[in-house]
Amino acid sequence: MTPKQHTVLRIVAVTTGFVVATPFMLSAALMSEPQPGAESPARIVLELDQRALRGDWSAAHRLFSYERKGSVVLPELWKAANDDDRAAFIEFWKPQFEKGWNRTRGGDLRDKTWRIDETWLSDERVLVQQRVDSGERDLVLCYWLEQAASGWRIVDRTYLIDGLEHSGTPMIRMVLRKVTAQIGRSPTLREFVANAPSWVGRMRAKNYRLR
Repeated sequence: MTPKQHTVLRIVAVTTGFVVATPFMLSAALMSEPQPGAESPARIVLELDQRALRGDWSAAHRLFSYERKGSVVLPELWKAANDDDRAAFIEFWKPQFEKGWNRTRGGDLRDKTWRIDETWLSDERVLVQQRVDSGERDLVLCYWLEQAASGWRIVDRTYLIDGLEHSGTPMIRMVLRKVTAQIGRSPTLREFVANAPSWVGRMRAKNYRLR
């Protein structure tokens, strides 16, 4: 398998198996198709699901590069911020990631069979997609992973419901506009984090049914 050939790796896994999965069981689940390396992008997503289904979010969060997310979604604010303010943004964003995961992968469809597609976009960037047939709606979870010094890390997550994309990035940028209007100028990252929760709560009032 080479990135330049844009090889697609398909893995079928039953979600309930990951609640009690061991490393050996995860390896066995990958055996039916060309087996990825120990730190392959698809395996990182499988590990995320395993941790999250167990409620081990402290470990699950370590698989996501919140620093990369912050530098992309709020580049100017991130660049001017100090380490404490960046850490505050990360703590603000972690629950948003959990809510998105619980509403989709960990929601009503958690016991369905999911298929994973791993598509190499470059040597250092891969798109991993999870698909499920719910019988009523088409749901695709999209994870973008990049190679870091510590291995593959998730840098963004979106999902498609019946072909309509949902993402936290537009929400954050909309919140930035709201906070800017609220205080009458471009906020610092600290000011953004202080004011964002109330705006996010209003925007999340619309709930998407997946069944």
